[in-house]
Amino acid sequence: MSFLRVLFSWAVSLVKRRPARLVGAMIGISLALALLACLGSFIDSSVRTMTNRSVANLPIDWQIQLNSGTDEEAVRTAVRQLDPSAALETVGYADVPSLEAKTGETVQMTGAAVVLGLSHQYNKTFPQEVAPMLGADHGVFAAQQTAANLHISVGDTVTIERAGGLPAVEVTINGIISLPGASTILQRIPVGANPGAPSDNVLVLPIEVWRYLFSQQLEAQPDSAHFQVHVHTTPNNLPATPDEAYAWELQRAHHLELSTAGHGVLADNFATRLASVRGDALYAKVLFLFLGLPGLTVATLLTLGIAGSGAVRRRQQQALLRTRGASVGMVLNLASAEAVLVGLGGGLLGAALALIVSRVFKAALGIPLTGMIGWLSIAFCAGLFLALTAVLLPAWHEARRSTITATRTLWFISAKPLWRRVWLDVVLLAVAAIDLWWMASTGYQLVLAPEGVSSVSVHYEAFAGPFCLWIGTMLLTLRIFGFMLERGLPLVAKIRLPPFAGKLSRIIAASLARQRRALSRAMALVALAVSFAVSTAIFNAT
Repeated sequence: MSFLRVLFSWAVSLVKRRPARLVGAMIGISLALALLACLGSFIDSSVRTMTNRSVANLPIDWQIQLNSGTDEEAVRTAVRQLDPSAALETVGYADVPSLEAKTGETVQMTGAAVVLGLSHQYNKTFPQEVAPMLGADHGVFAAQQTAANLHISVGDTVTIERAGGLPAVEVTINGIISLPGASTILQRIPVGANPGAPSDNVLVLPIEVWRYLFSQQLEAQPDSAHFQVHVHTTPNNLPATPDEAYAWELQRAHHLELSTAGHGVLADNFATRLASVRGDALYAKVLFLFLGLPGLTVATLLTLGIAGSGAVRRRQQQALLRTRGASVGMVLNLASAEAVLVGLGGGLLGAALALIVSRVFKAALGIPLTGMIGWLSIAFCAGLFLALTAVLLPAWHEARRSTITATRTLWFISAKPLWRRVWLDVVLLAVAAIDLWWMASTGYQLVLAPEGVSSVSVHYEAFAGPFCLWIGTMLLTLRIFGFMLERGLPLVAKIRLPPFAGKLSRIIAASLARQRRALSRAMALVALAVSFAVSTAIFNAT
């Protein structure tokens, strides 16, 4: 109990005697914690909502093109076994040589056209595929572009030239429609076969009329007409993340393909959409790596700098404790008490800040409270570890390796650090220049648009350039300003160049030179933040 009382008394005395240092360290940890929690929750929430948002407005999940002579009911049974709640519609497709219409004294004729056969329930099952524009809501419809090509309207007659040597037939147009999802409903199956834009010449007939007009063409020339089963699934067990959802959908599609083997060919629009979302999720993670981690790094270095500002006084306190008989273990326990106090205070403050930000910007960020709790736990542990690293590690180093007399004095390391001796800053900047030159010469872009379809292609070695630029800039700043504060200020003070210093120039120069390490670290932190901003601007521009 006495030991706990000592720790509590030590923590209370720190709060009374050194409130500014403790509050500064807590604020630094809270900023890092809140940034990590908000960024992690935002990216996680965005990735999870990408899946549902992307497939919510998918026109047709599956299109199964039936082989010639296939029993349609067998395919429907296979789909029902896999998804009992799925909605199915059978669609007839017929490729015809042309469409012809006579208006007044002129005759208009199109090239190759497609005639669809849809049931009267199709619009209810797939409301995004066919949009009525003019005329009746049932009967024979002409697509908007087809009506423009033939100069026809409601009530006009269109002649359909059938394939296979069959005589032409005439139909009366009951309405004009548009096909918002023409690229889906008119796509060729297997996907990729006969690539090209969907036909502009489209007629839509009731499925009963289509069967009556094109059953003979289907028998005479099977490759010119076929049936498809369109399926709208109910993915109740769809995983949240795009990668898991894509794997889940592939497994489901493979099961369906095995069940319908020999009966038809599947076009999995659901998996295709999820594949593109996987690229968007990867892009979001890249944003987190490139935009979030730099800010987190700056906040971490700022926290370490604030905690390290009291290193000299903390060293003297440890020396005083050891002269009064405190063991190394007791000294480390007291330092741990300070670290835990800073970590808990910064963690609670950061959690409150993250929750406030998530609630204030809830509409813009869309971060749910349940997702925030997990990241707050991770960030809280990271903040506690940061506090222990910033306070306990230097205390352990001093207690284990320094004598009491040495710790009571103010001293500075005179030897050059290893990175200065090996010119690591110059090496890193050279590597950054080579990497950036390589990216510019190869025309690397994060977002590609091959043939108008955007996709994400990430080469993680491209991050070597910005990373080396960040670290190299920071080390070079330490070198330059360290040299200026060590050699340049005394020289300037001797010749009294600063007019505002006057006779105090020597004193000011000596003071700045004595604090050159702390000043250099502060300037390096500013340089690091500037390099982050520059690389982020370049990233946004590309």
